[in-house]
Amino acid sequence: MISHSEYKHLLLVFNIYSLIECLFFFWIAQKLSNKPILKFINRIGLALAVPFWVSVNFLYPFIVGGITYRSAPFVTTYEVIVSFLTGYLLLEMIEDGKPNFNSVNFWLILAIFFYCFSTFFLMSFLETIISQKIWFMNTIINNITYVLYSIGLWKLYKAGNPA
Repeated sequence: MISHSEYKHLLLVFNIYSLIECLFFFWIAQKLSNKPILKFINRIGLALAVPFWVSVNFLYPFIVGGITYRSAPFVTTYEVIVSFLTGYLLLEMIEDGKPNFNSVNFWLILAIFFYCFSTFFLMSFLETIISQKIWFMNTIINNITYVLYSIGLWKLYKAGNPA
């Protein structure tokens, strides 16, 4: 529905939100990474996000002959990358024997991982008829993600200080 010509302005809003979300996810993953290689990969993600977003949403459609906003390539790409990076961070926490369930960082990384890993397949269908039929799954995933964020914020509130 969002790809219908009457709703193109909503697609632009979604695309801008996706860029901000992407930058936030890479920034959080970079801040919470302990390994230099992960910090470096996240910095590359931060540096390439805006040029990739511009090329997917403006340059490519212009070159192929129509100015249409394309969400799927950008969203799917960054969600796959972020899901691997945050999955690695979770694995690192577990292997180090310190998955501190009272830590805000754990719940934040878990929420980002769950969201990106669960929705990158759905996002690949953006702007198609199929997306209208499966979009309810995105709503369910979003609600579970909000619960995970809420647990982390509750832990922060109970601790009385930032992680």
